[in-house]
Amino acid sequence: MSGPNPAPSTRLVPSGGVIHLVRALQDEGVDFGPIRQMLGGDFSTLTTQNTRIQAAKIPLAYAMAMELPVREDFWLRLGSGFSVHNWHLELSNWILTGRNFADIMPKLHGIYGVEAEGVNSMTPRPPQDEGREYPWIRQALTPVPGDAPSFCAHAELAAATLVSGLKSLLGKENLEFRFTFAYAEPVYSDCYRDVLGTQLLFDAESTEFHVPADYFYREFLSSDAVMHQYFEQQLEEFFPPEVDSQDIVARVENVLRDYHGNFPSLPQVSAMLALGERSLRRNLAACGTSYRELLLRTKMHRALYYLEHTDISVEEIAYRLDYSDYANFRRAFLAQQGESPSHYRSSARDSSARVSSARVSSARASFVRESPARESSARESAGAEIVKS
Repeated sequence: MSGPNPAPSTRLVPSGGVIHLVRALQDEGVDFGPIRQMLGGDFSTLTTQNTRIQAAKIPLAYAMAMELPVREDFWLRLGSGFSVHNWHLELSNWILTGRNFADIMPKLHGIYGVEAEGVNSMTPRPPQDEGREYPWIRQALTPVPGDAPSFCAHAELAAATLVSGLKSLLGKENLEFRFTFAYAEPVYSDCYRDVLGTQLLFDAESTEFHVPADYFYREFLSSDAVMHQYFEQQLEEFFPPEVDSQDIVARVENVLRDYHGNFPSLPQVSAMLALGERSLRRNLAACGTSYRELLLRTKMHRALYYLEHTDISVEEIAYRLDYSDYANFRRAFLAQQGESPSHYRSSARDSSARVSSARVSSARASFVRESPARESSARESAGAEIVKS
């Protein structure tokens, strides 16, 4: 295949999928020179220590491969041989030790470069009634148009990869999958059944993957909370998330703004934002701030409001803002505002009283100035009425 190569993103992402593809093409015995040329230096420098590649080149490599003359069942076989271990080492270890899909998917899709389309629809809330049967989730297999020449290859690769990934994380026993395909049953449909199972429907209205919702909450076989945190730290060193630091500051501020006390800790906020703790600290530091500073700023805003607009005691304000005692609150407030909470409240009220007094005085003066004019106008109106009479 020849054609223009788009300017690739400089973002480096796990390239295990490309290595898996190239090995399969080598076994297939087809000429994939254009793909190797497109990958260029990125591919030639891959090692076991560095298995990352420019982001835009990965889907392009697969798109080019889908135009090569391979066997009919190539994409099903390729997908069935793909596993979590085909990813970058740190990323695969992080996934394998995760708790479940619902726990890792927001971060996986939101930060680590995996496509985010359709994630929300694939991560449902668990039913309130645990005794009730979980619903099935329906998810489109591929965004490629149905009339595209590579549509079947995309669908087969996606379906086989999903099944392989779920089995490697949840176990091979007692898993159910349903697939619908918006095309006729191929002559090699036996391979479909070998790889995807028997619940297949061809000539359907859409190409979809159906899976029980509880699979997203089922614990991984290799789940390990301690090791998951360790691999997350490794992952952030070798594969730092690509995020907008300024946006992270705004998001942290938005989280804290919803609290009027019992503020969340940094680990809790990082979980809410689907960010690692170290990544959160690093992005805040890049903007010249820290979680402690943002939290203190939020507390001071709350304190100023309470002092100016309520009669809540300063001791109660300290308690509401999570200070262990009034002395700690007073110390923090004094450092930020240059005066004690009690003095600030007194000054604010004196200022408010002066403003109110000034407004009253201004209104009285205006009334006094207007009164003679009103009396004169009234006398003139009365005289005019007498003349008319």
